[in-house]
Amino acid sequence: MKGARFIPALVFLYLVSPCAEGAATQITTTEGTVRQPEKEIHVNIHSGLKTIPIRKVIGAVIQRVEEKGVDAINGSGAQGQDGVWDLSLTFMDKEKGTQRDFKWKYVRNEGKLTPLNAEAGKLSFPLSSFLFSTAIDMGLGMVEGQEVSPKTINGSAKKISEGLWEFDLVGLSNNNENFVQKWAYNSEEGELSPTQFDHSDLDKLLAKAVVNGKIDYTVVKNTPHLKDFLGKIAEIDENGLKSFPQQEQLAFWINAYNGIALKVMADNYPAMNPESIANTAETKRFKVAGEKLPLVQIRDDTKNNFKDDRVDFALFSVSGNPGGLWTETYCGRRLNDQLDRAAVVSPRMTKNEEAEGSERVY
Repeated sequence: MKGARFIPALVFLYLVSPCAEGAATQITTTEGTVRQPEKEIHVNIHSGLKTIPIRKVIGAVIQRVEEKGVDAINGSGAQGQDGVWDLSLTFMDKEKGTQRDFKWKYVRNEGKLTPLNAEAGKLSFPLSSFLFSTAIDMGLGMVEGQEVSPKTINGSAKKISEGLWEFDLVGLSNNNENFVQKWAYNSEEGELSPTQFDHSDLDKLLAKAVVNGKIDYTVVKNTPHLKDFLGKIAEIDENGLKSFPQQEQLAFWINAYNGIALKVMADNYPAMNPESIANTAETKRFKVAGEKLPLVQIRDDTKNNFKDDRVDFALFSVSGNPGGLWTETYCGRRLNDQLDRAAVVSPRMTKNEEAEGSERVY
């Protein structure tokens, strides 16, 4: 096979790959520095029959680059008119200090990949171009399914130990919103695993229900997003959660608490009886990571296990003040900045609130 059949796999890795550690891109204006909008996406390709072509391509590509001594890959893609993508990759062998650059043009509606330089034309790979095209189109479709229209994509893959790779991606949508994702890949087992939890359902709910710091519980009750989110936090197993980076685990527990607190409040709406809310928070058990826990225990365990005073400010207060709820969820990649913001914006408890104890679930 010629080069046109090799590259789509790695390009695809960048399309559905992961988030780079660090803050969102920033834009400097005459009024100062403003954070560019950012969206964490979660493209699920690590399981399911429908994503077999993608996993086959990823596995074949990583096997080949490992055989060639490549231990790092950088890639980028930019969409032009009529679905035509300009793609580039750089394969690096850090030990030898060498790199190879490849450039292609990909016409999406035709599934056609054309080498644009000599290096790209020399590549060959033992998989059909049909499989590569299927993987690319499937990956783009799954990104678009997250309500993102990709415009540019910048990604990297690096070998962090024998048989273990880490993929990072930062993309830019047509409305200038960053989108990110991060995965780990075990080449010995052919296993692809996300290193971030899918909080997208809670994100969608908060975007609709939290307006000017106030919560519209009618929206909470009448949309499926909260139910879907609670289903996901119940299904993840403890070992899967512990495989995430520490900051991602803390973000998970903050979001899990806030999501459950929203349910407690929505279930009591419109009466909003403080005694009923406090009783529900202390006695009703909710399944999280395979274990059934009351809301107050989730709160206490999160604060005690992670020992970060700022967590207090990130947890939603069901005593009437939205507290740590924003129109976005907390995520491991940006958690430090988010917790700093919560500590500055969220009001501290008054002496009277501290005395109320269990009546204030925060």
